[in-house]
Amino acid sequence: MRTRVTRAFTFDAAHQLPWHAGKCQRLHGHTYRLEVSVEGPLDEHGIVWDFADLNEMVRREVLDRYDHRYLNDLLDNPTAELLATQIWEQLEAEMHKHQEKTGSSGHEAIGQEGCEDAWSEDEGRVGPGTAHPLRLTYLKLWETSDSAVELWP
Repeated sequence: MRTRVTRAFTFDAAHQLPWHAGKCQRLHGHTYRLEVSVEGPLDEHGIVWDFADLNEMVRREVLDRYDHRYLNDLLDNPTAELLATQIWEQLEAEMHKHQEKTGSSGHEAIGQEGCEDAWSEDEGRVGPGTAHPLRLTYLKLWETSDSAVELWP
């Protein structure tokens, strides 16, 4: 059995799409809703990753960067698809950076201490010493209440 945890966030940003034939060509803003999911083994406390730790990473890597910004200053073509892809790449890079920094591929690589069990896709939970990293498995970026982009590996 695989376990995935998800946390949702919102941020406000403006953009314009000069190539667009409709009203999106003009400057306008959105309250984006972002859903981020990570997957991994349960630790000794029965969690994949503390929601507060996931919140901290997304706040630092996404919200601090994009909230109340003009997206055209950050992306040449700030479509929801390209913004979602950039966010995915930033979060994935941050997760890898922590894993390399600690020399580990388990929970402790991203701030969750004490994970003694690791994950095997074929066998589920396995014993100590066979670390499997937490990994980003899903991202959904809502540009409006009825329009979203979804990414997964």
